[in-house]
Amino acid sequence: MNLGDKVWVWNAWATKEKQIECGEIVGYTPGEEGVKVRLDGRDRPYNFFSCECFPTREALCEHYRKVFE
Repeated sequence: MNLGDKVWVWNAWATKEKQIECGEIVGYTPGEEGVKVRLDGRDRPYNFFSCECFPTREALCEHYRKVFE
């Protein structure tokens, strides 16, 4: 993943109506396997682990389908 890439995440802090969100990678978390993602419609970036970020909504949904089966 590179700066400026569009990613999809499951945002546990979001309202229940919209927990799957899209955003742009704007930085990296120093010393961790993390990225800073500015979610669409939000002012500040949020920290996510890089393994929680997916290039498409379909990839994110498929990952969590496998987790919960």
